[in-house]
Amino acid sequence: MRAVRWMVGAAATCVVLFAPAASAMAATPALTLTPGFGPPGVSVTVKGSGFGATEAVDVYFDSTDMVVAATSSTGASSTSFTVPAATPTGTHWVSAVGRASGLSAQHSFGLSDTVQMVGKGQLGWSHEFADNTASVSANFSSLGGSGFQVSSAPIGRDAALVGVDADFQVSGWPVAIFAGYGGAFSGSSNTQAFTAGLRFNW
Repeated sequence: MRAVRWMVGAAATCVVLFAPAASAMAATPALTLTPGFGPPGVSVTVKGSGFGATEAVDVYFDSTDMVVAATSSTGASSTSFTVPAATPTGTHWVSAVGRASGLSAQHSFGLSDTVQMVGKGQLGWSHEFADNTASVSANFSSLGGSGFQVSSAPIGRDAALVGVDADFQVSGWPVAIFAGYGGAFSGSSNTQAFTAGLRFNW
């Protein structure tokens, strides 16, 4: 029998994403940092997009002009700089400003965190509207007599869904470690799962 299950839930995460509105006529300038966090003295690669074609772009760490990048015909650029050794810990800002176009973009950089963790939590509820049991009728073809029926254990119509996930990233490493737990709990049965592994970024 086909089971129909309806689920509702909510998920919370400590990661906040900011998405600037894109212009209908041109791409919005944007920066990506690799790595996005690290200790003083770490080398940071800054990739930009959406700037003017073949222009010079000043790259700032907070208010200090660190390096000048040159964009391609599509407005993309790539450069790197070293975070000063005496920089205090905390959140800092990497900015890029096009000299000819005046276009600018900014991205945060977390200093002194050699290990970064991103955690996620999930909480939900599910309800089974169809049959919560299943049965199969069978018999042995080589034996006479009547067949038999096998029935599954009933599952609960309502279940609480919970989940916890965490990603660990080490500054300067192309590998992230992830681990997670998920479970569904009802009055008659429980289902639990654990996951773990490595994620490579390049």
